[in-house]
Amino acid sequence: APFDDVKLFITEKSVAVMRLKAPYFTLKFEHPDLCRAFTAYVEKIKDQYKKDKLTTNKLLERYI
Repeated sequence: APFDDVKLFITEKSVAVMRLKAPYFTLKFEHPDLCRAFTAYVEKIKDQYKKDKLTTNKLLERYI
């Protein structure tokens, strides 16, 4: 929910952060350290989502 109005575009060479509601803006970073930091951040979120999803599925399996 806190990131519903933001979209990230991440490549090895750049990161763009877009706000999808008014006031609209886009920030673009091309510094290698910032790109690595954003990539690590997204990987951490993806890993957490996978863990939470697996935990939720295991809890729901008890009711099937």
